[in-house]
Amino acid sequence: MADQTQEDGFYPDPEDPSRFYRIVDGTRFDFQCGPGTYYHPELVTCVHPWQMPPGSMEKLPPEAFADPSS
Repeated sequence: MADQTQEDGFYPDPEDPSRFYRIVDGTRFDFQCGPGTYYHPELVTCVHPWQMPPGSMEKLPPEAFADPSS
């Protein structure tokens, strides 16, 4: 059961930027973004690291910035 004070909607996971959850009628549903993508709270979707909003980059893990060709 989710925190009853949260309104219905989508929320970023405070521990993992590649995860998010949705509250529906007080019930929490957890989601995982696809490989190499992170939840963008303003767009309410998963995006690539360079598409993340300013200020959120420091929350991303170091592998988000690895060169995929290496």
